[in-house]
Amino acid sequence: MYQDMMKDVQDKMKPFNDAVEINKATAEKLVALHTEYVSDLFNSGVNQMKALTEVKAPKDALELQMSYFKELDAKLTNVAEQEIAAMVEAKEKLTVLAEQSMSDLSEAPALQEVTQMFQAAQAKVQETTEAMTAAAKPAAKPAAKTARKASAA
Repeated sequence: MYQDMMKDVQDKMKPFNDAVEINKATAEKLVALHTEYVSDLFNSGVNQMKALTEVKAPKDALELQMSYFKELDAKLTNVAEQEIAAMVEAKEKLTVLAEQSMSDLSEAPALQEVTQMFQAAQAKVQETTEAMTAAAKPAAKPAAKTARKASAA
């Protein structure tokens, strides 16, 4: 009995555990991307400094800096695109997981019983309301005859 109860709890927690795993994998991917980018940024910065020390003309230094910044921009754009792709992928997986969980929940016998109970209660309230409305209406009176007063002549 205990094992059945534990299995039931594990089954109920599966969507939550799956969501945790999706988030964990996404975080690991993002950390790896950031680590690689920062490492590359540091190395390219050191290489840029070495290259600048060997340049003689200011014009060459300016061109070297411009190409360095363009390269940095391209790398940053690439990393940003990879991050967005990772986040979109995680969002899609979590959306599928949430939709599946809601589908499973709507098929749960307990939820169906609660839904039936609410529907029965709503029908009873409707019947009671209609009965009270009918009782509150005054009975229709027959059409009153108009009395003519005989005028004394």
